[in-house]
Amino acid sequence: MKSEVEYFAFIVNKDGIQPSPKKVEAILKVPEPENVKELQSWLGLVNYYRKFIPDMSTVLQPLNELLTKKSKWNWNENCKKSFLKISKFLSSTKVLAHYDPNVNIELAVDASPYGLGCVISHRYENGEERPIAYASRTLTSAERNYSQIEREALAIIFGVTRFHQYLYGRKFTLITDNKPLSLLLGPKTGIPMLAASRIQRWAIQLSEFETFLKKNGVKHILSAPYHPSSNGEAERAVRTFKQAMKTVKNESGTLSEKLCRFLLGYRTTPHSTTKRTPAELFVGRRLRTRLDTLKPNINERMQRQRSKTKPCRDIAKGEPVLVRDYRDNNKWKQGVIVHKLGPVTYQVQVGDLVWKRHIDQIREFVPQENKDIPNILENTKSDIDTELIIVPTCNSNRDTENSENNNESERTKITENKTVENANDTIITRRSERIRKAPERLIENI
Repeated sequence: MKSEVEYFAFIVNKDGIQPSPKKVEAILKVPEPENVKELQSWLGLVNYYRKFIPDMSTVLQPLNELLTKKSKWNWNENCKKSFLKISKFLSSTKVLAHYDPNVNIELAVDASPYGLGCVISHRYENGEERPIAYASRTLTSAERNYSQIEREALAIIFGVTRFHQYLYGRKFTLITDNKPLSLLLGPKTGIPMLAASRIQRWAIQLSEFETFLKKNGVKHILSAPYHPSSNGEAERAVRTFKQAMKTVKNESGTLSEKLCRFLLGYRTTPHSTTKRTPAELFVGRRLRTRLDTLKPNINERMQRQRSKTKPCRDIAKGEPVLVRDYRDNNKWKQGVIVHKLGPVTYQVQVGDLVWKRHIDQIREFVPQENKDIPNILENTKSDIDTELIIVPTCNSNRDTENSENNNESERTKITENKTVENANDTIITRRSERIRKAPERLIENI
């Protein structure tokens, strides 16, 4: 039996995993790159062993700047130091330990102005620390504007996310060199209200699940191991889903479409106990499905409700009406209904034109008994409006004669000055046109 095996350029044995010496030797023999393509080729070889190199993104920062489009090729002293430092890491690489769920885990994180780095390791009972894997990445242009404390917090989020498969569901020790973060994100202190909103979100993301349950009053009941029937509701839901997927296996459509159809049918099916659909219990109303078109109860209720309100007046075809005209001072013109376009919209024939009008723009047409009367009144309105009748008093014959003379002179003056001040005045008076004469009394003849 072999004590170790080489698998995809890695040596795996009982102590852990390490890079293949042949592969490392080939990387160390590569000369310094002279152009961008050679640098990209070398970085591709080095990135294959990224998890063996701590804080790799920060070390490679001078070399990564040469790959940007705006920068010119300039192999300076910093680039040479980064190249030699990576070669030194590979030549003295420690053997990465195998992950053991029974050994304590530590996660160390750090941040620089250019990148993030983290390492997950085991802490054994004798105090020895052995790394399991390294991880790093460069900062984006927006992340480089973060403050140092925000970059350190981002490094924690990056480490927890990258090694999620190792950390989920178990306790571990988080190591950072930023003291304020231990107060902001620590388990013994709450989240300060004055902290940045970004750090507050990260603190909630990193909070313990048990603490979350206690603060929100959730009682987490764990089922017994190897007894799935303890969680009967979840098992029944899985069984229903499997049956539905087997039923629609031969139907047309993608898997996503089949899943959507199943969820719609499941959420709109009344429960045997509650007699209501899950969607109705969740959103407070029934979801509309194709079954509703077969039983239009809602439409009937709407029709009954509409019948209680006052209906719109109906105008028959061919009925004479008055319609609103927005082009002339005479705002209303006579027309005839041609066609009913909708409940409140009509086509009206006005002369040679056909207008479309709302029922609010249509009035009932009332024909006049004598159409010549308005013309006669318009012709005589100035005379009628300007006539002034003076009735004489019965003092004496002399007074009567004087009054009659005065009346005649008054009428003569008014007749001569019949020009109306306002020619557009349309007020029509209804007093009589007859010229009144004073009655003859006996006392006046004495």
